[in-house]
Amino acid sequence: MRIHTGQRPFLCSVCGRGFRQAPDLGYHMRTHTKERPYMCNVCGKTMRMQCHLVQHLRIHTGERPFKCMECSKAFPSSTRLKRHAIIHTGLKPYICEVCKKAFNRLSSLRVHAKIHTDERPHVCSFCGKGFIQAHALKTHMNLHYDEEIPKVQ
Repeated sequence: MRIHTGQRPFLCSVCGRGFRQAPDLGYHMRTHTKERPYMCNVCGKTMRMQCHLVQHLRIHTGERPFKCMECSKAFPSSTRLKRHAIIHTGLKPYICEVCKKAFNRLSSLRVHAKIHTDERPHVCSFCGKGFIQAHALKTHMNLHYDEEIPKVQ
């Protein structure tokens, strides 16, 4: 019934956020306590929720049970499939206020916006050069290494 009424009687004592069910408040509290009781037996990474561990394990198994109906590309989670499916709609609801370029993801717009502000938060520890995206820094840092030294992952 709370779904229809919008009631959220279970309140977080730390931030005041409300939840419809007590277990949801319990999961939320782990964001404040940093408790991560579920551990991957392959790599040791810990998670706050069991469903996140199940999804994480697919990295190791390669399982991708969620398939796109349009292009058959497969994904390890329904969230990633939903994010992907937007590309098939052609919708680009996120518009850059500076140059009017459109994006289908808010995260893509945020990365793009750094072009206009010249914000370069990812800085090379060898030469001080800054990059907008972390992957560009990783590629750049590999240029500093000899063939003998393992590449930055």
